This record gives sequence, C-alpha cells and structure tokens, in this order.
Amino acid sequence: MKYKKLDFRISKTALDVIQALCADYPRRKRLIECRCRTHTTDEEIENFKKTNEIIDSALLVVDEGLREYILVDIAVGHGYESSMASPYIAKNCYYAQKNRAIKEMAKGFHLIF
Repeated sequence: MKYKKLDFRISKTALDVIQALCADYPRRKRLIECRCRTHTTDEEIENFKKTNEIIDSALLVVDEGLREYILVDIAVGHGYESSMASPYIAKNCYYAQKNRAIKEMAKGFHLIF
C-alpha cells in the first residue's frame, strides 16, 4: 500500500526538536498550573505557556478524541502499529493527521516556512 508523500520537507534535527518539546509538554503544563509551588520565574512561565499554546494550536488539525494520543506518539516516536489511536482511525488517516500536526508545530516554532 502506498502512502501520500509529504508536501513539505523537514530536517531530522527539526523533528528531534519537536519530539523533545512534545515530550516535555506534561511537565510544562504542571508547572503552569502550580507555579506557586515551584521556583520558576514569571518569564519562564510565560515561555512555557507560549510553547504549549503552539503545540495546542497545532493539534487542532487532529480529530479531537485523538489529540492526546498523537501528542504522545510524536513525543515517543511511535507509529501507527504501537499507537493507542490505532483502534479508532485508519492507518492513512493517522499518518495524515500526525504529519499535519508536525507540520503545524514546525511552522509555529519557525523550523520551516
């Protein structure tokens, strides 16, 4: 079975950056929610918010029920076969949505234009 080729090019380094930012998403979210108990500055909290907002807005291209699964898959590097989303979506649709989310994140972080 052939898959549609990506309509954009992204470097391995840019993918690694996106993967690392997605992997750190839960930690930043916790720090934003309970900043009174941490030793982070207001500037750091604002940077965390901006980073998470870029990821959240990029995930809007993914079906609502699958956003958390796709975020985890990007962070961990899972494909369709090992994804928690696989029972709910076809393989082609999964990769199309995951690639669109990655593209939007790369644009949001100015890794591609």
